[in-house]
Amino acid sequence: MSSKPVLLALLGAGRSGQALANALVQFAGMQLVAVADPIPARRGQVVAQHAGAREFADFSELLAVGVYDAVVVALPNDLLVAAACASLKRGIHVLIESPVARTTKELKQLIRAANSSGKAVLPAMTRRFGASEVCAKAALMKQLVGEIRLVKLSHTRTRGVPAGTGWYQSPERSGGGALLDLGLPLIDLAMHLTASGQTSGALPSRALASRALPSRVLPTRVFASRIKPTDEATSVEHAASATFQLDNAVVELSVAWQLNQPPQQQGVIARLHGTSGCLDVYTRDGAVLYRGFGTKNEHKLSEPKLSKLQHPKLAGLALMSKHFRDCMTGKTTPSPSLDEALSALTVVEACYKSMSK
Repeated sequence: MSSKPVLLALLGAGRSGQALANALVQFAGMQLVAVADPIPARRGQVVAQHAGAREFADFSELLAVGVYDAVVVALPNDLLVAAACASLKRGIHVLIESPVARTTKELKQLIRAANSSGKAVLPAMTRRFGASEVCAKAALMKQLVGEIRLVKLSHTRTRGVPAGTGWYQSPERSGGGALLDLGLPLIDLAMHLTASGQTSGALPSRALASRALPSRVLPTRVFASRIKPTDEATSVEHAASATFQLDNAVVELSVAWQLNQPPQQQGVIARLHGTSGCLDVYTRDGAVLYRGFGTKNEHKLSEPKLSKLQHPKLAGLALMSKHFRDCMTGKTTPSPSLDEALSALTVVEACYKSMSK
């Protein structure tokens, strides 16, 4: 790409959309020139931060009148694929908010559009780019915990049902509840961290997040259950749990938008238990590694050694923004790819199928 400004448009000016767009401006040097959102106040927030940006009530109007190099698609779930496909048709690179699509059928439509356009499409699975996640991946690439046998994933809120404009609670518009919203990024992270074939030395943080991963075997058996509000029979689930297997690793997943629980239990858990160690991704000290499990004698276990993993210099939205820019210029390929997003969404669909039995 030349030295001229990279023109960016924002489709959907909610909190996550604004955060992604601002990151691309700050860390990837893009210029936000247009925003589309049906709520005038949210458009006004964007225009106040980015002088000269044009505002539109509908994303199709924005795409029809302007020329853009990239777009952030952060609309309600039922509009994500339509907006991304329309952008690709106009030759625009796309950064698209999770869950990317409501169904695998929709996502396959986007994959076809991306392949036809030749433009980069990066799913904004921000968990992959966090400092703890990046250094955890580096440790796993060095085989520091051996072969992964068990993965425990949890994201439970004491109170935190998304409000938005009401579409979160609609199965038709959202495609799902807490499992899709909170569980999909964790499933993608588990697939990313446990992917086989990464036995070489650690890569620099930037390459680590962008490196293409091998395809993996999807689980053939899934058991899942859900909890819906008793007074909202037509609503999506507010909590869910699932158990499935990825290669040789059993995955236990629990998610909840609201759950009566001890305050200290609210938050995110990602623990990977291997044949020679354990990796705890989310602690106050970041990702930590436990090794040296053994027995002093037949009755007493020895204490494992705790190692705090060194955080990378570049992580979070800064890393994701620069990765997207490199995808646009052809320096690398998107990670996660749309195919990897499809794998994670396939697991989610299998969970919903199990819930309905």
